[in-house]
Amino acid sequence: MRVRVAIPTDWKLSGSNISPQKLQSLRVQRFRWQVDTNESLCLHASIFQRQWLSEITLAALGTVAIETKQSLEASWSAIKAKTASISLSDVLKVIFQSLPTAPRGENDEAVQFEQRRMTELRDLLNVPEVLEALDNAVSILWSNPDARWNDWLCEKYLATLGAAFREAVQQVCPDENVDSDIIVDLDAGPLGNETPQGCADFWLSETAPGGGGLIEHLLPKIVDDPRRFLDLVECSLDASDYEFVDGELRRFLVLADDSKLKVSSLVGAVRGSISQEQLTTAFLALKAELGKTGIQVNHSVMSALSSRVLRPGSSNATDQLLSNLLERWENEENRLGIEIEMRSFAYALSLEDELDVALSAGAPLPFGPGQDRRQ
Repeated sequence: MRVRVAIPTDWKLSGSNISPQKLQSLRVQRFRWQVDTNESLCLHASIFQRQWLSEITLAALGTVAIETKQSLEASWSAIKAKTASISLSDVLKVIFQSLPTAPRGENDEAVQFEQRRMTELRDLLNVPEVLEALDNAVSILWSNPDARWNDWLCEKYLATLGAAFREAVQQVCPDENVDSDIIVDLDAGPLGNETPQGCADFWLSETAPGGGGLIEHLLPKIVDDPRRFLDLVECSLDASDYEFVDGELRRFLVLADDSKLKVSSLVGAVRGSISQEQLTTAFLALKAELGKTGIQVNHSVMSALSSRVLRPGSSNATDQLLSNLLERWENEENRLGIEIEMRSFAYALSLEDELDVALSAGAPLPFGPGQDRRQ
């Protein structure tokens, strides 16, 4: 099934119509794509290793830029000169560190595999050609988009729409396994007529040779109610559950911080409950009040609220800390012009006292001489 769409004439990445959040995200994605497709890196690293290299670079760059309050360009210069607080090799052991879920011996196969993978990545970070390729690609993160972005943006646009169409097909045909039976083909291939200017095509193709009948089963349903199918496509492009919950929790923090609102006192009642019955009553009252304020009190939101914001040990101080961290995270992304990974942001702030004070009711947690609170 061929789908023809109009390509936007304005990507809103510059000028008065700029979308800062979109640009922040696309810069990071463009950098990852540049590393993944770099011909020089392809000679030295597998696709999985190239993906690791891009994540290592982003983590180190974001950490140094936040810690030093410098620009991305200045931070990269410090990393290259080995004067930064963290090197590319250090990222593997301090930011991407992982702890085993159970005790393992030195001869454990999983441990040996992990050690080999880390060793291979460290070796790659000492190859001059690899460092040169990363150096050439990293400037994307602080540069403005130019004409060289156009083909890549069109491909991203088509891939996004293709994924949305495939999700809509799954909703229309719930008994089919669309993930394995349908692929999105961005290559138009041989066509009987040319695509009109300003438009592009992608295809939804069945994976089974000759087709398994899914497309034939789908088309009559689209014809019967095309508006419903397009509504499903639009729904697939809407905010995900995680994005929705994030927005609602941010709104909750604003309401809970206002002592003049009833929500604030109800939050205190939930945290001050001393029995299960009292907790249940207080939580239901809070849920009802949140519904009146316009917050969606569905299962996802309330579960996240209970486990993340109102968990045992939380307080007004942790609420304020969370609000401040979210605001600072957003400010740093706006300052640097890229999306910042949570782990990089957390590591950059891990030496500050704000978290310790909030978790210890105002008194800094005790640390011995030279002890790293990151451990």
